[in-house]
Amino acid sequence: MSFIYQVIRRDISSAVMPGLIFGIAAWHAAGGSALELVPQLGRGLLYFTLYAFTFCLSNQLMGVEEDRINKPDRPLAREMVSLRGASIRWVIAMTLYTLVGWWLGVLEWTLLWQAVTIVHNLLRGARNWFIKNLSMGLGVWASLEAGWRIASPIVPQGAREWMTFLSVSVFLLVPLQDLRDIEGDKDSGRKTFPMVFGITATRRFLGVGFVAMAVLTHLLMMRLVGAPMADASPQVLVFDALLAFTSLMIALQVLTRHRPEQDHKTYMHYTYWYCLALASTFVII
Repeated sequence: MSFIYQVIRRDISSAVMPGLIFGIAAWHAAGGSALELVPQLGRGLLYFTLYAFTFCLSNQLMGVEEDRINKPDRPLAREMVSLRGASIRWVIAMTLYTLVGWWLGVLEWTLLWQAVTIVHNLLRGARNWFIKNLSMGLGVWASLEAGWRIASPIVPQGAREWMTFLSVSVFLLVPLQDLRDIEGDKDSGRKTFPMVFGITATRRFLGVGFVAMAVLTHLLMMRLVGAPMADASPQVLVFDALLAFTSLMIALQVLTRHRPEQDHKTYMHYTYWYCLALASTFVII
């Protein structure tokens, strides 16, 4: 278990927690009982730990040299296990992930994520900014579809609108992730968004993007209830304010804080925004 945690620990807030939160939202929307919540959380935790582990381990297997520059604390970069041992663990995890996806009735979304994992990591699609961004957008969709369906087979229109909004926003804004890894990406020849369009242009694009996201989240998503904001519940208003504040804070950080460790913190704030947006569905859907 220590090895699994070391592999996924940087990605818990982006790959494990979102699916769990959306699954709880599905349980809540379906009127599930308190007795059903614990097994729901157990199933979700198993599924999304495998979701994160299969992707992260293959990503780290293909990027050991880059990690020695960008993330030297990762287990393969510090030789916690051999490459052969990590490869065997990955094959076992992929097999187990397929079986768990079949057991939970979300096999199609499991297979989609496995295909994304293979293209992004093993076929080195992540070296191209468009394929990398598209992979992350598809990953969001696969995660949220599975998270909801593990708890409830019926996906309401409001949930689908959130899936679409978040998938598109991640596709556009995930270059934030690349700003912290510029030195390693230069040495490896990756063509990430900042490498192709320039670091300054990327920061400006992201700054505008996060300001726009604050506005669009308010105008499009926080009004899914179909009522004027003046008639919205206090809970909706609180989430609306928190999401807007976080988006604007990220916009300011990406424009003014340029060191790699600062870019990492800014990206982590984006993952917290993502989790907060999913938590808001408790009071909207």
